[in-house]
Amino acid sequence: MKILVALKRVSDPDNANKVKIPASGDKVDTTGLEWKPNPFDEYALEAALRLTENGQQPKTRAGEVVVVTFGPKETETTLRAALATGADRAIRVDVTDEQLDGDVVARALKSIVDKEKPDVVVMGKQTVDGDTNQVGQLLAEYLDWPQATFAATIEEEANGSLLVGREVDGGVAKVRVKLPAVVTVDLRIVSGTSV
Repeated sequence: MKILVALKRVSDPDNANKVKIPASGDKVDTTGLEWKPNPFDEYALEAALRLTENGQQPKTRAGEVVVVTFGPKETETTLRAALATGADRAIRVDVTDEQLDGDVVARALKSIVDKEKPDVVVMGKQTVDGDTNQVGQLLAEYLDWPQATFAATIEEEANGSLLVGREVDGGVAKVRVKLPAVVTVDLRIVSGTSV
């Protein structure tokens, strides 16, 4: 299985007091901010790595995990961390942070998906810097792929589908999506592991 994982770097919320707004008020000065991977995207990477684990041969994987991020050269640290965690390849699209919004990212991701042809795209349910929760849904729409959102569990099925569990009031709802598909993950996807 080939899995594409979208990663975004976000400013560390513990550093919010370092943000400066110049007198002109036309732009936020992010000099001195510390950046880290979006936590929900880290959960997505963990889920992707688990999906490619090969139970027959421990320490080997059945599939490929490709990570992609958008941003300036500094975003490469996010990709390096993903590669160190176990991703097989990394793609960085060189843009400025000011050029990024959910629709732009979803359309750019569609182009990458068209080229890479993954079986599934896995990403965090939202980014912690804007809580926008829109890129996964937009991407699924642009690709005309099924989607499963807020995944707490993902299981590969033999029939070319994923069985995705998502917590809802009063229990867990199971959603079956035919591949290729887009899946957004929730914090619960990594419960029982250290993040």
